[in-house]
Order: sequence, then structure tokens, then C-alpha cells
Amino acid sequence: MSLAWFARERWAALVVFLAGFSVLSVARSLEPDPRGFGTHEQLGLPPCGFASQTGMPCPTCGMTTSFAHFARGHVVDALRSNAFGAVAFLAVVAVTLVAGSRLVAGRPDLSLWVRLPWRVLSPAILAIWLGSWGISVLRMMLTHGGLGDR
Repeated sequence: MSLAWFARERWAALVVFLAGFSVLSVARSLEPDPRGFGTHEQLGLPPCGFASQTGMPCPTCGMTTSFAHFARGHVVDALRSNAFGAVAFLAVVAVTLVAGSRLVAGRPDLSLWVRLPWRVLSPAILAIWLGSWGISVLRMMLTHGGLGDR
């Protein structure tokens, strides 16, 4: 293991840690929208175009709201807003903690992520994401008597 490799890995750990910490900090700074979606608009982003055009939530509707809820410890509200968002929040926390520990411990071995069984995890992640979207669409249909205006 060369010194250049070690320095490169430490920089990678720092970048990953700062990115994760930034996402978590922004999530904590946002006030969750009581509708369960739309929190991203506090960042100056427009309302969801997919939802505006189709009247139904897009696959990521409610994720920012979910992050904002989870950052406050409101787990049930986070799951209600977007279940995949709650899972993604936990993943960001885990990646940030691992990167931070690697950075502090001086053992920047980030190859752990390469060794994960991605052939199994990828379809599982996709299924959770699509299942979460299906739940959102079903909830809208049951709440509003069909698809249309939210």
C-alpha cells in the first residue's frame, strides 16, 4: 500500500463523509411539508412535474419530506411520506458513518462497498423503491377516490 493510495483513499472518505453530512444537514434544516410531499420546494425547486401532469405521485414524491421527518426522528411520518426515502435516509447515515470512521481511524478501506452482494441488493433496492411508489399511488387512489388532483 503506497502513500499515494492512502492519501487518495483518505480524500475519498472525506468527500463521501462531507456529501453525506451535507445531505443530512439539509434534511434537518427543512420543515417537512404536512401534505407528505413538496418539501423540496423549500430548496427553490419547482413542484413535481410528473405529479402536475398525471395527478399521481412520481416514484420519488415525498422523499425529501421523508428525509426531513427522519432527520427529526419522526420515523412513522418518514415511512408514510415515502418508505423508500426512509430506507435511503438510513443508507446515507450508514455511508456517512463508515466514511467518517474510516477518515478518523486512518484506515480508509472503502472497499467494503465493492464487496457487498450487489447482484442481490440491486433488485431488492429496486423492489423496495417500486413497492414504495405503488403504496403511494394506492394511498392516493383510496384517499382521493382515484387518481387526479392531489
